[in-house]
Amino acid sequence: MSSQAPSERTEAPLTRRDMQGFLADFKQSVAEELDKRICPILEGMADLSARAQAAEAKMADTEEIVQAHGSEILHLRDQLRSLEDTNEDLNNRTRRNNIRVRGVPESVSPDLLTDTHTEAFQHLLPEATTADLLMDRAHRALRAPSTNAAVPRDIVVRLHFYHIKERIMRAARDTPIEVEGAPVQLYQDLAPTTLKRRRELRPLTQHLSSHGLRYAWGHPFKIIIRKDGRFHSLTRPEEIPALLTQLNLPQIPETPHSNAESSARQPPSNNPPARTGDRPHRNTALQNPGATR
Repeated sequence: MSSQAPSERTEAPLTRRDMQGFLADFKQSVAEELDKRICPILEGMADLSARAQAAEAKMADTEEIVQAHGSEILHLRDQLRSLEDTNEDLNNRTRRNNIRVRGVPESVSPDLLTDTHTEAFQHLLPEATTADLLMDRAHRALRAPSTNAAVPRDIVVRLHFYHIKERIMRAARDTPIEVEGAPVQLYQDLAPTTLKRRRELRPLTQHLSSHGLRYAWGHPFKIIIRKDGRFHSLTRPEEIPALLTQLNLPQIPETPHSNAESSARQPPSNNPPARTGDRPHRNTALQNPGATR
């Protein structure tokens, strides 16, 4: 029995229809794979878009709220300043009968302060009687522990009669007085906040003095300058540029130190410019910087 060789298999050639089928299957598998991978990305992008739109809406609402709060803060700041000014004015009114005496040696005992000052004031007002010079109290002022102990503490004297106190202050401008051989100076007793505000305006007072202009301190707190028959007033340091413009004076040269202090101290401000036409307080005389404390 003779063996027969295995017949060779022959494959039919690819037809155009076969190629189209293969391409359709490939496109379908690629599309399915892309859908599987891209759909989560598209969903994430849609979520991010929605969140971005919500964030923009919230930012718009927040901006409106911030603007409203900004106006309220400025209003509250003005109210706070008004209350502080009123409190400061009331504080100074309680001190209107006070005289702050500087230079009295510490050797003068507290029990002798009234008699010592009565004698000193009689030197200023020889025609005044003991009853005219009635004092409600006289005591040493407090001071910080770091202050030089060799310098005597100030003495606060409260006169019972305001007109007597004013006469004493006027007489002290021309008549020097001494206590136990030490020269003493008399000052109006002022609230600490008033003294601080006056120190803040010291560059302005020095600038005015260098240009030959006299000024006065008014109540409630203000500085009043007279020029060409008109009165100009100012209450806060940020009003200085507008005031100097009204007075036709050059601006105060600023140092880096003063710039840093000014920017740290001043809040954003919509303060009105310095006022003109205000007249000084009836008990306030125009004076030079050297005549004020």
